Amino acid sequence: MSSSNFITKSSATQFKSEKEFVQHVHSAVSEVKEHHIFIFTDVSELWGRSALKAIDEVFAFRHTLDPYEHTLRLKVMPVLAHEAIQPWLNKTLANWHFGTGDLNQAEYALLFGVANAKFRFTSGPYVNWEKTPDFAIMVNEQRLPTVVAEAGWSESHPELLNDVNRIMVGGNGATNIAILFKWYRRSNNRRAADIQVYRKDRNNTPILIQEETVFPRPRPITNQTIRITRGDLFGAARLHGRAASDVLSLDLELLRDEGTRMLHIMGLVPA
Repeated sequence: MSSSNFITKSSATQFKSEKEFVQHVHSAVSEVKEHHIFIFTDVSELWGRSALKAIDEVFAFRHTLDPYEHTLRLKVMPVLAHEAIQPWLNKTLANWHFGTGDLNQAEYALLFGVANAKFRFTSGPYVNWEKTPDFAIMVNEQRLPTVVAEAGWSESHPELLNDVNRIMVGGNGATNIAILFKWYRRSNNRRAADIQVYRKDRNNTPILIQEETVFPRPRPITNQTIRITRGDLFGAARLHGRAASDVLSLDLELLRDEGTRMLHIMGLVPA
C-alpha cells in the first residue's frame, strides 16, 4: 500500500475474499473527513461492482471502474473547487441561447447538463467500463454524453488522460469532446490551474486541440475562449440546416469567476 496526503493506492490481492475487500472499501471510505482518492489495483469487475454497491447512496463519491486495467478509483468528498466547471458549463449553455443566440430554441431544448451521472459502456471496445464524470453535456434521448468535463485536484495527469481515452474511444464514439480542468498546489494557500481540450482525430484517437492557462491569469488580459463546434456539441442529433462547423466559444473568464468563488469558500486564492 502507498499513500500521500490525498491519495491511497493498494492492491486487492491482499484480501482473501470478495467480502473482505468490500468491507475494507466501506471502512476506508467511511473514515474520510476530507477530499481523498482511493486507487485499488488488481480488482476483478465482480469485486469492483460489489464494492460500489456497498457504498452507493451512503457516501459522496465519484468513481471509475476499469475492467481492462483491473482498477477501481474512488474520488471521495471532492473539493469544492472541482465544482467550478459545473456552473461554468451550465451558464455557458444558457448564454449560447439567451446571450449570443448561437443556439436556437429547438437546439437549446435538446441539451442538458448533468453532474455525477453514472455512464457504463454496453458495447464498443471498452464494454462494461464505468465512470461518473464531474460534468457531462447530454442531448435528449442519447444514452451517452457528447461532451464530458473532468476536474483534477490531486489525481495524476496520466490517470486523467487514460479516462479521456476510455470515454472518447468507448461508447462507439458518442463523446466528441473531453475537457480536463486541473488544479495545482502553489506556495501557501495559492492554487494554479490549466485546462485542456481533446477531440477525436480521423482514426478515432483523442488528440489535444487546445490548452490554456486559467490561473495565474495571463498578462496582458486577452479574450480567452475554448472553441468547439456545433457538430461536437450535438453529434448525430444536430438539427437539419444547422452547420456542423459553426464555432461555439466557452469564456474562460467566466470559469475564472467560478473558480475564484469556490477557492474563496475554501480559504484559498488563485495564483
